Amino acid sequence: MLTKIVFCPDISFSLEGVDCLLDILNVNSENEIFTSVKSYLRHHELEDISFTKHIIFQNSLQKNCLELSMAKLWLLLEEQMYQKKVIDLLIKFYKSEANIFTNTISNSFAINDTDQNVNAIRKFSQFWKLTSEFYPEIVFFENGECIFKMLDFLDNEHPLLRHLSKSWLSQSIYQFNKILDPLLKVLLDRDTTWYITPKNQLFFTKEYDNRRIIEAFRKLKNIIINVTDQAINFFVTNKISKALFDMDDFSKEIGGKRKPIPIEYYLELMVSISLRFIQGKVIIFTILILLIYLY
Repeated sequence: MLTKIVFCPDISFSLEGVDCLLDILNVNSENEIFTSVKSYLRHHELEDISFTKHIIFQNSLQKNCLELSMAKLWLLLEEQMYQKKVIDLLIKFYKSEANIFTNTISNSFAINDTDQNVNAIRKFSQFWKLTSEFYPEIVFFENGECIFKMLDFLDNEHPLLRHLSKSWLSQSIYQFNKILDPLLKVLLDRDTTWYITPKNQLFFTKEYDNRRIIEAFRKLKNIIINVTDQAINFFVTNKISKALFDMDDFSKEIGGKRKPIPIEYYLELMVSISLRFIQGKVIIFTILILLIYLY
């Protein structure tokens, strides 16, 4: 009965059904009935849901009740009369089923379809704007999933996609940290480990994912190119988050060897990270050269 309400054509009833579904998921109980219901919602595939033909990304879904419910919510974001209710439920969905929430939105972006991508960018921009108004304290996509896809459109060959992406970026300037932090976390990844010699020479102690690092720098470059004045103003006037500060092991290590460079604002951190990759040498290559010389 609940699934019929969730997927009924009446928007108001449908939203109430999704709300009830999420309430069931959030019940903290080991009762056998609740356990069975939750398992059904997460794993049972539904058939003959009429609206799925409108879901452009349905091939990437397993079509269980939760995934289809999230997909329907994403579609209903276009209904202006119900936008606040839809946003509230999307937040509730994010807190309850973060992976399904993120995957659904990420999968709305097509690989080679301009019309679908135009629609996806517009809807994402709308979601970003509304959640910034209603829930400014919530941070979505901490690993950058959908944000990175939006940034990729900044240098797309299609002018409309570039324009829509740039508009989203410029409108996000007051919460720019939500876009910058995932990029900087890539560059501060603890898999990129360093060694500092007594003479303050910098070596990478193991090979890192250079493709991922270059991609992060490319996205930063595109941000600066597209919203230069806004970006620079943000970099020099906003302090980095505690999460970024805690991840910056390199600054702490080098601070114990010599007078540390103050890392407080985004610009300082970005300059420091850039210099590390410019100055750093791969220790494996250095050892190989030394062995060749010795022999």
